[in-house]
Amino acid sequence: MRTFLTSTNRLTITTTDRLACVRTVVAHIALAFALVALSASAGVAPSAFSAQTPPATGDVGLAYVSYTYVANGTPAPTYALAPTSGALPGGLTLSSAGLLSGTPTANGTFSNIIVRATNATGFFDSTPSTITIAPFPTLPALNTIAQATVGRSYTQSITVSGGTPSFTTTINPAFSAGGTGLSAPTINSSTGNVTFGSTPTAAGTATFTMNVTDSLGASVSQAYSITVNPAPTLPAPATLAKATVGRPYSQSITVSGGTPTFTTTINPAFNANGTGLTAPTINSSTGNVTFGSTPTTAGTATFTMNVTDSNGAVATQAYSVTVNPVPTLPAQN
Repeated sequence: MRTFLTSTNRLTITTTDRLACVRTVVAHIALAFALVALSASAGVAPSAFSAQTPPATGDVGLAYVSYTYVANGTPAPTYALAPTSGALPGGLTLSSAGLLSGTPTANGTFSNIIVRATNATGFFDSTPSTITIAPFPTLPALNTIAQATVGRSYTQSITVSGGTPSFTTTINPAFSAGGTGLSAPTINSSTGNVTFGSTPTAAGTATFTMNVTDSLGASVSQAYSITVNPAPTLPAPATLAKATVGRPYSQSITVSGGTPTFTTTINPAFNANGTGLTAPTINSSTGNVTFGSTPTTAGTATFTMNVTDSNGAVATQAYSVTVNPVPTLPAQN
Protein backbone atom coordinates (compact mmCIF):
# COMPACT_ATOMS: atom_id res chain seq x y z
CA MET A 1 0.00 0.00 0.00
CA ARG A 2 1.14 3.51 -0.78
CA THR A 3 -0.34 6.86 0.43
CA PHE A 4 -0.26 10.00 -1.74
CA LEU A 5 -1.15 13.60 -0.78
CA THR A 6 -2.71 16.25 -3.00
CA SER A 7 -3.49 19.88 -2.21
CA THR A 8 -7.04 18.95 -1.26
CA ASN A 9 -7.17 15.21 -0.59
CA ARG A 10 -5.31 12.37 0.98
CA LEU A 11 -5.46 9.36 -1.33
CA THR A 12 -4.75 5.83 -0.13
CA ILE A 13 -4.09 3.49 -3.04
CA THR A 14 -3.30 -0.20 -2.76
CA THR A 15 -1.86 -1.69 -5.90
CA THR A 16 0.85 -3.92 -7.21
CA ASP A 17 0.83 -2.08 -10.52
CA ARG A 18 3.18 0.88 -10.24
CA LEU A 19 2.11 2.35 -13.58
CA ALA A 20 -1.57 2.24 -12.65
CA CYS A 21 -0.72 3.91 -9.35
CA VAL A 22 1.03 6.77 -11.02
CA ARG A 23 -1.85 7.30 -13.44
CA THR A 24 -4.33 7.41 -10.55
CA VAL A 25 -2.30 9.93 -8.58
CA VAL A 26 -1.86 12.20 -11.58
CA ALA A 27 -5.61 12.17 -12.21
CA HIS A 28 -6.39 13.18 -8.64
CA ILE A 29 -3.81 15.95 -8.64
CA ALA A 30 -5.29 17.39 -11.85
CA LEU A 31 -8.75 17.29 -10.30
CA ALA A 32 -7.52 19.11 -7.19
CA PHE A 33 -5.94 21.93 -9.18
CA ALA A 34 -9.02 22.26 -11.37
CA LEU A 35 -11.14 22.77 -8.24
CA VAL A 36 -8.75 25.44 -6.97
CA ALA A 37 -8.83 27.24 -10.33
CA LEU A 38 -12.63 27.09 -10.41
CA SER A 39 -12.82 28.63 -6.93
CA ALA A 40 -10.48 31.46 -7.94
CA SER A 41 -12.39 32.26 -11.12
CA ALA A 42 -15.66 32.54 -9.17
CA GLY A 43 -14.22 35.61 -7.29
CA VAL A 44 -15.03 37.17 -3.92
CA ALA A 45 -18.09 39.36 -3.40
CA PRO A 46 -17.62 42.86 -1.88
CA SER A 47 -18.09 42.74 1.89
CA ALA A 48 -16.68 46.00 3.24
CA PHE A 49 -15.87 49.61 2.30
CA SER A 50 -12.53 51.11 3.27
CA ALA A 51 -13.66 54.56 2.05
CA GLN A 52 -17.33 55.51 2.26
CA THR A 53 -17.54 58.93 3.94
CA PRO A 54 -17.53 61.75 1.36
CA PRO A 55 -17.12 65.42 2.38
CA ALA A 56 -20.35 66.50 4.07
CA THR A 57 -20.45 70.07 2.75
CA GLY A 58 -20.22 72.02 -0.48
CA ASP A 59 -21.14 75.38 -2.03
CA VAL A 60 -23.19 76.06 -5.12
CA GLY A 61 -20.88 77.10 -7.93
CA LEU A 62 -17.70 75.87 -6.21
CA ALA A 63 -16.09 72.58 -7.29
CA TYR A 64 -16.89 69.84 -4.79
CA VAL A 65 -13.88 68.21 -3.10
CA SER A 66 -13.66 64.97 -5.12
CA TYR A 67 -13.96 61.71 -3.22
CA THR A 68 -13.41 58.08 -4.21
CA TYR A 69 -15.39 55.20 -2.69
CA VAL A 70 -13.36 52.03 -2.16
CA ALA A 71 -14.66 48.52 -1.38
CA ASN A 72 -13.01 45.10 -1.34
CA GLY A 73 -13.90 42.18 -3.61
CA THR A 74 -12.42 40.15 -6.45
CA PRO A 75 -12.61 41.19 -9.19
CA ALA A 76 -12.57 44.89 -8.22
CA PRO A 77 -16.17 46.13 -7.99
CA THR A 78 -17.88 48.90 -9.89
CA TYR A 79 -19.93 51.58 -8.14
CA ALA A 80 -23.37 53.13 -8.52
CA LEU A 81 -26.11 54.52 -6.30
CA ALA A 82 -28.07 51.77 -4.57
CA PRO A 83 -31.74 51.45 -5.56
CA THR A 84 -32.76 52.76 -2.13
CA SER A 85 -30.36 55.72 -2.21
CA GLY A 86 -31.42 59.34 -2.05
CA ALA A 87 -30.44 61.63 -4.93
CA LEU A 88 -27.02 63.20 -5.24
CA PRO A 89 -26.84 67.02 -5.12
CA GLY A 90 -27.44 68.55 -8.54
CA GLY A 91 -24.20 68.85 -10.46
CA LEU A 92 -22.46 65.92 -8.72
CA THR A 93 -21.88 62.55 -10.42
CA LEU A 94 -20.63 59.13 -9.30
CA SER A 95 -18.41 57.28 -11.79
CA SER A 96 -18.29 53.49 -12.09
CA ALA A 97 -14.81 53.72 -10.56
CA GLY A 98 -16.33 55.25 -7.40
CA LEU A 99 -15.31 58.88 -8.01
CA LEU A 100 -17.80 61.43 -6.63
CA SER A 101 -17.15 64.83 -8.21
CA GLY A 102 -18.64 67.88 -9.92
CA THR A 103 -19.83 71.42 -9.15
CA PRO A 104 -23.09 71.73 -7.18
CA THR A 105 -25.88 73.61 -8.93
CA ALA A 106 -28.51 73.71 -6.17
CA ASN A 107 -28.38 74.18 -2.43
CA GLY A 108 -30.07 71.91 0.09
CA THR A 109 -29.52 68.87 2.30
CA PHE A 110 -29.22 65.58 0.44
CA SER A 111 -29.56 62.62 2.79
CA ASN A 112 -29.54 58.80 2.66
CA ILE A 113 -26.91 58.66 -0.09
CA ILE A 114 -25.99 54.97 -0.45
CA VAL A 115 -23.35 53.68 -2.86
CA ARG A 116 -23.45 50.03 -4.02
CA ALA A 117 -20.23 48.15 -4.88
CA THR A 118 -20.92 45.30 -7.32
CA ASN A 119 -18.91 42.56 -9.01
CA ALA A 120 -19.80 39.25 -10.69
CA THR A 121 -20.11 37.52 -7.34
CA GLY A 122 -22.31 39.94 -5.44
CA PHE A 123 -22.74 43.44 -4.06
CA PHE A 124 -22.38 45.42 -0.84
CA ASP A 125 -23.93 48.80 0.14
CA SER A 126 -22.17 51.67 1.89
CA THR A 127 -23.32 53.30 5.10
CA PRO A 128 -25.81 56.14 4.28
CA SER A 129 -24.30 59.62 4.17
CA THR A 130 -25.60 63.20 3.98
CA ILE A 131 -24.21 66.09 1.92
CA THR A 132 -25.27 69.69 2.63
CA ILE A 133 -24.82 72.23 -0.17
CA ALA A 134 -24.93 75.91 0.82
CA PRO A 135 -25.67 78.82 -1.52
CA PHE A 136 -22.57 80.63 -2.74
CA PRO A 137 -21.77 83.36 -0.17
CA THR A 138 -23.10 86.84 -0.88
CA LEU A 139 -22.97 90.29 0.71
CA PRO A 140 -25.70 92.96 0.73
CA ALA A 141 -25.75 95.38 -2.17
CA LEU A 142 -24.30 98.85 -1.67
CA ASN A 143 -27.69 100.56 -1.71
CA THR A 144 -28.96 98.49 1.24
CA ILE A 145 -26.55 100.08 3.73
CA ALA A 146 -28.26 102.59 6.00
CA GLN A 147 -27.13 106.19 6.02
CA ALA A 148 -25.91 107.87 9.20
CA THR A 149 -26.73 111.20 10.81
CA VAL A 150 -24.24 113.48 12.54
CA GLY A 151 -24.48 113.15 16.31
CA ARG A 152 -26.49 109.89 16.27
CA SER A 153 -25.03 106.48 17.12
CA TYR A 154 -24.55 104.35 13.98
CA THR A 155 -25.02 100.61 14.57
CA GLN A 156 -25.29 99.17 11.07
CA SER A 157 -24.33 95.51 10.55
CA ILE A 158 -23.35 93.85 7.29
CA THR A 159 -24.23 90.17 7.27
CA VAL A 160 -22.86 87.37 5.10
CA SER A 161 -25.53 85.19 3.46
CA GLY A 162 -24.95 81.63 2.24
CA GLY A 163 -21.56 79.95 2.29
CA THR A 164 -20.24 77.29 4.65
CA PRO A 165 -18.98 78.44 8.09
CA SER A 166 -16.63 79.49 9.39
CA PHE A 167 -15.73 82.69 7.53
CA THR A 168 -12.63 84.82 7.17
CA THR A 169 -13.34 88.53 6.63
CA THR A 170 -10.93 91.29 5.75
CA ILE A 171 -11.40 95.01 5.05
CA ASN A 172 -9.28 95.79 1.99
CA PRO A 173 -9.00 98.48 0.75
CA ALA A 174 -8.98 99.66 4.33
CA PHE A 175 -11.75 101.66 5.98
CA SER A 176 -11.57 105.39 5.27
CA ALA A 177 -13.70 107.59 7.53
CA GLY A 178 -13.59 110.47 5.04
CA GLY A 179 -13.55 112.99 7.87
CA THR A 180 -16.89 111.79 9.25
CA GLY A 181 -15.58 110.60 12.59
CA LEU A 182 -16.92 107.08 12.05
CA SER A 183 -14.73 104.26 13.38
CA ALA A 184 -13.86 101.15 11.38
CA PRO A 185 -16.30 98.27 11.87
CA THR A 186 -15.54 95.29 14.10
CA ILE A 187 -15.33 91.83 12.51
CA ASN A 188 -16.98 88.73 13.99
CA SER A 189 -14.37 86.01 13.48
CA SER A 190 -16.99 83.26 13.48
CA THR A 191 -19.82 84.63 11.34
CA GLY A 192 -17.71 86.95 9.19
CA ASN A 193 -20.18 89.78 9.75
CA VAL A 194 -19.08 93.35 10.45
CA THR A 195 -20.74 95.86 12.75
CA PHE A 196 -20.42 99.62 13.19
CA GLY A 197 -20.77 101.09 16.65
CA SER A 198 -19.63 104.70 16.63
CA THR A 199 -21.09 108.20 16.33
CA PRO A 200 -20.19 110.40 13.35
CA THR A 201 -19.20 113.96 14.05
CA ALA A 202 -19.29 115.50 10.56
CA ALA A 203 -21.16 115.03 7.30
CA GLY A 204 -19.34 113.18 4.54
CA THR A 205 -18.78 109.71 3.10
CA ALA A 206 -16.87 106.78 4.61
CA THR A 207 -15.66 104.00 2.29
CA PHE A 208 -14.31 100.44 2.54
CA THR A 209 -14.36 97.06 0.80
CA MET A 210 -15.45 93.88 2.59
CA ASN A 211 -13.92 90.55 1.50
CA VAL A 212 -15.30 87.24 2.82
CA THR A 213 -14.02 83.68 2.28
CA ASP A 214 -15.90 80.67 3.66
CA SER A 215 -14.37 77.42 4.96
CA LEU A 216 -14.46 75.82 1.50
CA GLY A 217 -12.70 78.70 -0.24
CA ALA A 218 -15.68 80.47 -1.83
CA SER A 219 -15.03 84.23 -1.84
CA VAL A 220 -17.11 87.38 -2.26
CA SER A 221 -16.19 91.08 -2.19
CA GLN A 222 -18.29 94.23 -2.02
CA ALA A 223 -17.31 97.89 -1.95
CA TYR A 224 -19.36 100.10 0.37
CA SER A 225 -19.81 103.77 1.07
CA ILE A 226 -21.64 105.17 4.08
CA THR A 227 -23.25 108.57 3.70
CA VAL A 228 -23.24 110.67 6.85
CA ASN A 229 -25.93 113.36 6.64
CA PRO A 230 -25.93 116.60 8.65
CA ALA A 231 -28.43 116.77 11.47
CA PRO A 232 -31.91 117.82 10.30
CA THR A 233 -32.82 121.49 10.46
CA LEU A 234 -35.91 123.60 9.81
CA PRO A 235 -36.13 127.11 8.32
CA ALA A 236 -36.02 130.04 10.69
CA PRO A 237 -39.41 131.65 11.47
CA ALA A 238 -38.46 134.85 9.65
CA THR A 239 -38.39 132.97 6.35
CA LEU A 240 -42.06 132.07 6.52
CA ALA A 241 -44.11 134.12 4.05
CA LYS A 242 -47.02 136.19 5.28
CA ALA A 243 -50.59 135.60 4.12
CA THR A 244 -53.27 138.00 2.93
CA VAL A 245 -56.96 137.75 3.65
CA GLY A 246 -58.82 136.30 0.68
CA ARG A 247 -55.70 135.06 -1.12
CA PRO A 248 -54.72 131.35 -1.25
CA TYR A 249 -51.80 130.60 1.01
CA SER A 250 -49.53 127.80 -0.28
CA GLN A 251 -46.41 128.08 1.86
CA SER A 252 -44.23 124.95 2.37
CA ILE A 253 -41.75 124.29 5.13
CA THR A 254 -38.96 121.95 4.02
CA VAL A 255 -36.64 119.83 6.16
CA SER A 256 -32.93 120.17 5.41
CA GLY A 257 -30.31 117.55 6.29
CA GLY A 258 -31.15 114.44 8.24
CA THR A 259 -31.53 110.87 6.99
CA PRO A 260 -34.80 109.86 5.34
CA THR A 261 -37.44 108.89 6.10
CA PHE A 262 -38.84 111.55 8.46
CA THR A 263 -41.59 111.63 11.04
CA THR A 264 -43.21 115.04 11.48
CA THR A 265 -45.66 116.15 14.13
CA ILE A 266 -47.32 119.48 14.88
CA ASN A 267 -47.10 119.95 18.63
CA PRO A 268 -48.22 122.26 20.18
CA ALA A 269 -51.06 121.90 17.73
CA PHE A 270 -51.88 124.36 14.97
CA ASN A 271 -53.91 127.31 16.27
CA ALA A 272 -55.60 129.40 13.55
CA ASN A 273 -56.49 132.12 16.06
CA GLY A 274 -59.53 133.13 14.02
CA THR A 275 -57.63 133.68 10.75
CA GLY A 276 -59.49 130.95 8.87
CA LEU A 277 -56.25 129.19 7.92
CA THR A 278 -56.35 125.37 8.16
CA ALA A 279 -53.57 123.23 9.59
CA PRO A 280 -50.83 122.29 7.11
CA THR A 281 -50.66 118.81 5.56
CA ILE A 282 -47.65 116.61 6.35
CA ASN A 283 -45.73 114.63 3.72
CA SER A 284 -45.06 111.31 5.43
CA SER A 285 -41.97 110.63 3.32
CA THR A 286 -40.15 113.96 3.22
CA GLY A 287 -41.47 115.33 6.51
CA ASN A 288 -42.28 118.63 4.86
CA VAL A 289 -45.49 120.53 5.60
CA THR A 290 -47.59 122.56 3.17
CA PHE A 291 -50.37 125.08 3.66
CA GLY A 292 -53.17 125.08 1.11
CA SER A 293 -56.03 127.23 2.41
CA THR A 294 -57.32 130.80 2.17
CA PRO A 295 -57.42 132.98 5.28
CA THR A 296 -60.59 134.95 5.96
CA THR A 297 -59.51 137.25 8.75
CA ALA A 298 -56.36 139.11 9.70
CA GLY A 299 -54.44 137.74 12.65
CA THR A 300 -51.65 135.32 13.55
CA ALA A 301 -51.77 131.51 13.41
CA THR A 302 -49.24 129.54 15.48
CA PHE A 303 -47.81 126.00 15.61
CA THR A 304 -44.63 124.08 16.36
CA MET A 305 -43.11 121.64 13.88
CA ASN A 306 -41.16 118.61 15.16
CA VAL A 307 -39.17 116.42 12.76
CA THR A 308 -37.35 113.15 13.57
CA ASP A 309 -35.19 111.43 10.98
CA SER A 310 -34.64 107.65 10.59
CA ASN A 311 -31.68 107.73 12.97
CA GLY A 312 -33.57 109.58 15.69
CA ALA A 313 -32.12 113.04 15.12
CA VAL A 314 -34.70 115.71 15.99
CA ALA A 315 -35.36 119.26 14.78
CA THR A 316 -38.00 121.50 16.40
CA GLN A 317 -39.12 124.96 15.41
CA ALA A 318 -41.98 127.22 16.52
CA TYR A 319 -43.71 129.24 13.78
CA SER A 320 -46.29 131.99 13.43
CA VAL A 321 -48.09 132.87 10.22
CA THR A 322 -49.13 136.49 9.95
CA VAL A 323 -52.34 137.10 8.00
CA ASN A 324 -52.56 140.68 6.76
CA PRO A 325 -55.83 142.42 5.84
CA VAL A 326 -56.60 143.11 2.23
CA PRO A 327 -54.72 146.22 1.19
CA THR A 328 -56.86 149.35 0.85
CA LEU A 329 -56.32 152.78 -0.58
CA PRO A 330 -57.07 155.94 1.28
CA ALA A 331 -60.50 157.38 0.59
CA GLN A 332 -60.53 160.35 -1.75
CA ASN A 333 -61.67 163.65 -0.29
